[in-house]
Amino acid sequence: MFSIKKAAPEDADLATGIFMMLWQGHPFSELKQDILKSISARGSAVFIAYTDGSPSGAAQCSLRHDYVEGASSTPVGYLEGIYVLPQYRRAKVATRLVHCCESWAKARGCSEFASDCALDNTLSQQFHAGVGFAEASRLVCFVKPLEAEEHPSDDQMTFDNEMEFFFGSHSPASHQPAESDEKPVQTEEQPAHLEEKPQQE
Repeated sequence: MFSIKKAAPEDADLATGIFMMLWQGHPFSELKQDILKSISARGSAVFIAYTDGSPSGAAQCSLRHDYVEGASSTPVGYLEGIYVLPQYRRAKVATRLVHCCESWAKARGCSEFASDCALDNTLSQQFHAGVGFAEASRLVCFVKPLEAEEHPSDDQMTFDNEMEFFFGSHSPASHQPAESDEKPVQTEEQPAHLEEKPQQE
């Protein structure tokens, strides 16, 4: 007998125990807090699968309102994580969990469902293709540390200094006053017009 239950806060320990096998290396207490947030938030959900009364897998999904690679709508349902215990694999447990997450997303107005996996995780790629996902793109991410730069605290850069810092010794044309032979006439009744310069944010 097979069933799927939408996790409640009292299921957090069980769900965390399953996801610990997926996201190894995370402290149980920290992962449990994340799972509890996902269970309690309106824009996310956790589902637990049971086979013959025993927990056999779990899936976490959410609504993403920011840009999702390959998607053309918003919000997009997103499969954040899925794990099936080894002894229950090849029994359509993961497929049913994904379909449950898709139904949850549809009920909240989503017309697309997305996911991701590591470039070297070929088994996950095969699984995604098997449950109907189409590959949208491949991405390699980069990061590098930035060395801290020291600036004298008593010599703050002025606006003009900042312009020179960003654009070199020549300020951009938008910040240069227009040349003119005519000089404005100032009277007591009508003060001279002051040109407003755009502020750099």
